[in-house]
Amino acid sequence: MNGTDGAAVSAVVAQRSGGRLSGWAPLPDLATAGPASFWLTAGWVVDLVPGGLLVRPAMSAAEPMVTRRAVDPRYVDLVVTAAFRAPDNVPVPVLGAIGELARRLPEPVRQRLRLVITDRVDPPELTGLASALRLPLYRLPSHGPRS
Repeated sequence: MNGTDGAAVSAVVAQRSGGRLSGWAPLPDLATAGPASFWLTAGWVVDLVPGGLLVRPAMSAAEPMVTRRAVDPRYVDLVVTAAFRAPDNVPVPVLGAIGELARRLPEPVRQRLRLVITDRVDPPELTGLASALRLPLYRLPSHGPRS
């Protein structure tokens, strides 16, 4: 949530059916950015993906290694990626918005939530957030899923 401009950050409520995400219901203040994509904060979106949610820069396409990976029914993944690997490439306001998103998910979803980062994300940025949210942190292998 960006307290300076008063914009509210919303959550996506994901329902599961047979281990696959089957739908979503945005909270009232979540603006649609495209099909199954919603504005998280300025320049960043949250997408519905088969294993959970993906937070990415709006100008970067969703990575195939995220959208094609197998679903683990034990978890709802909150995946975070960036446009490129560099220190501090997930800005502090985005980290705050991710935290707000995670806290606003329904309790049954939060109980299965884990924070997942791609190889484009500098780990220290998300380690503190995962700790503050009491979420496990998992790093996707750089090779992605095998075809």
